[in-house]
Amino acid sequence: MPKGKKKPAGPKRPPARKSATAKRPATAKRPAPRTALGPRKAPGRPPKTARRAAPAVSTAAPKRTAVPGVQLARVVAVGDVLAADPTTASIPDSPEFTHRILAEGDSWFSINAVPGTNLLMALAFDHPTIILNIAEPGDTILRMSTLIKNPWMRKFVIERNFASRWDLLLLSGGGNDLIDSVGAILKTPAMAGSTAPEDYVDAGELDGLIARVQDGFRRLAALRDAPGSSCAGKPIVTHTYDFPTPRPSPAKFFLANALGPWLLPALEAKGAPEAARMPVTRLLLGRLGDGIQALAQGSDRIENFHVVDTRGTLIPAPPSATGPSGDWENEIHPSAGGYRKLAERVSPVVRSLLP
Repeated sequence: MPKGKKKPAGPKRPPARKSATAKRPATAKRPAPRTALGPRKAPGRPPKTARRAAPAVSTAAPKRTAVPGVQLARVVAVGDVLAADPTTASIPDSPEFTHRILAEGDSWFSINAVPGTNLLMALAFDHPTIILNIAEPGDTILRMSTLIKNPWMRKFVIERNFASRWDLLLLSGGGNDLIDSVGAILKTPAMAGSTAPEDYVDAGELDGLIARVQDGFRRLAALRDAPGSSCAGKPIVTHTYDFPTPRPSPAKFFLANALGPWLLPALEAKGAPEAARMPVTRLLLGRLGDGIQALAQGSDRIENFHVVDTRGTLIPAPPSATGPSGDWENEIHPSAGGYRKLAERVSPVVRSLLP
């Protein structure tokens, strides 16, 4: 992460260019988690010999959908913005963009998290829009909301030489927190072979996990509203997770080894028969979704916090499928078609909240 950044000469920094000459501090690394959705890369501009490739959409003109006047966003990564000679099209404050969005999250947002696409790349807008994507596969709300482990979030929201005039924050989180804790949440039922989903769930452990996820979202909202923030009070949009089928289908991350599956072995370890596995999964993801939705409701809600409920959107895969099936690429990641379906739910909400 850049450290000790000096302001350029003059009263204001140039709006169309962010410098990348500063060095990243040793404390800026976000540790690679041992998690379900893949290894997290340490932040900072990649060296020339190991620079993470930007997605094709970040260097091409915004693509158009079949709907007149609606176009996909330009999705760029930190390396694109902090390049030694960034193109105008990779700078969020460039006047060619009507709207600017900062996205943080897990592999449902991450560039190249799943071969070919992610949810951000399928979102459609009425006007030219840029999305700076600082999401990484394997991330959890706990890490996203802990600033010492997530320096990019603070830098692009608070620090004058990096922060842009964000119109909206997009968040994707909670799924990895659940998967990381699923071993503690699941239990062996008193009656072997039970098909009642609640028999496999430790209610106290699940409640604790949901409370931690909610607290993480609240901390991220507090950062949005911190003194000096470039997006204080601006909308936050997040989503619930659809219901994956526990099945023997690992995720393949390009050059990395296959990871997973995660839900299937955890359920098998507690003796859950096939008839109970999908109901247990629906209970877990349903409760998590309810907990996220609660943050947008009631007197204790987060201000200007919006949740798109995407549960029930995707066609599930059968339990025996070992590869892409239904609207799923693997056990817990949607396919390209699945992301398009999810984007059809998320896009209208995001468009309605943009200025």
